[in-house]
Amino acid sequence: ETFARAGYLAVAIAHPRRQPDDYTALCDALQVQEGILCGVYINWDRPHDVQHVLDWLEAPPADLVGLADTDHIGYLGHGDGASSVMMALGATRNFKCAQAYTATQDCQIADLTTISDERVDIGIVLSPVGPGDYGFMRQSYGNLRRPLLFVTGLADGTSADVANRLETWSLMPAGDKY
Repeated sequence: ETFARAGYLAVAIAHPRRQPDDYTALCDALQVQEGILCGVYINWDRPHDVQHVLDWLEAPPADLVGLADTDHIGYLGHGDGASSVMMALGATRNFKCAQAYTATQDCQIADLTTISDERVDIGIVLSPVGPGDYGFMRQSYGNLRRPLLFVTGLADGTSADVANRLETWSLMPAGDKY
């Protein structure tokens, strides 16, 4: 409702779950490191799903033409969805070492991947994961240059979780961040 009042179309996307064998094949295709729990799961699919929805909105069926103003797109996500928002806005991620909540694997800067979509103008991230989680690295946030509202708090997990989430904020470039 808030996006709509500000002139943005609000779309809620349902992300279908893959079967376990499909996740294994995806992790193999992305060359996820041996010996770690593959934390890619829906985090790979969400940014791609958003791109497909935006493509569809730009060329909808004839009876829906004119419904969406794709010149003003805002994207909101919570938790893993916030990760997808940050990727759409330019954050990079290393899917080869995308293990959940640990920085013990060998993550290489050269393996950072972008799934940025310039059609997304603004983002709101609620309780985003921080560096070392799910393939985000300290170097992941330097391209976040579009307006972003960042929301996290003391109830977002343990004190270490909160500190990690807040580190994300300090790694973003200045300007248009709230």
